[in-house]
Amino acid sequence: MKKIMSIFVLCIFLVSVFSVYAEENTTTNSEKRIDKEQNKEVRKEAKENVKDARKDLKESRKGYKELKEEAKKCSKTTLKTKETPECSEKVREFKAEAKPFLKISSEEILKVLENEKKRVEASDLENKEEHIAALDELITKLKTIQDKISRMPEDSARTELKDIALLLRKNLQETRNSVKEVNGAFLGKRVGEIIKKAESMEKKMQKILDRLKTDGKDISSVQPDVDKFKANVASAKENHAKASVKIEEARTTKNKELKTEALKLLSDAHKNLKDANENLKDVVAKIRELNKSAKTKKEA
Repeated sequence: MKKIMSIFVLCIFLVSVFSVYAEENTTTNSEKRIDKEQNKEVRKEAKENVKDARKDLKESRKGYKELKEEAKKCSKTTLKTKETPECSEKVREFKAEAKPFLKISSEEILKVLENEKKRVEASDLENKEEHIAALDELITKLKTIQDKISRMPEDSARTELKDIALLLRKNLQETRNSVKEVNGAFLGKRVGEIIKKAESMEKKMQKILDRLKTDGKDISSVQPDVDKFKANVASAKENHAKASVKIEEARTTKNKELKTEALKLLSDAHKNLKDANENLKDVVAKIRELNKSAKTKKEA
């Protein structure tokens, strides 16, 4: 009975470790744990800054859109009739609102970029310097745009407003792509680490099954879930390997489609591992039943 209980405790331990690992990378070094907490605070603060910027942007965007629509109506009206003082005022208001709107938009993008840079700097990602260089380039471009916004006169021509808005939109799209790439790198690293942990668990699980057999237990009810666990881990490993190849190809060819395909494969691998975790829980539940059965027979 003591042997069965020790096996059961080991299984519970495996599930708890695997669950935590599937959610976020764990460390065994106390210094790394401290760094992780510090990084968590940095990310939390940056997230709050971005949240505040988005709130300001939302409020600014609402007024900006209203003025833009009114200015458009005035423009259509002046094609048919003489421009009215009211329309002239609406156009002036629209131009006056455009500058702070563009400024707030640029600040939001900058906070996202700086947050991503901090995450990468605090990590041990492969090709870390490449990610930082790409983010720095976008930050430099954005600050150039911000400088143009700050030097805009209140009565800027619509064409000038439009040109700067287009530059900002392009920078935003490039930022989204860069963030997606960084997130993919973090996901790839995390998935790779979980796979190694899962493969180690496979060996431990097999030892548990062998010990149960030695004790004369019927493991036929447990084996299917063990097989599912192994299959999901194997699928995760395969998807992760394919993703790694595509990521490397994308780095050298700058092919966006390859990056998208790689992210899809990493997402699939992550799902495989989550399914494997559920399989592991089922294994533990069935071992619990075997333990109860053994205890009942002994008491009888």
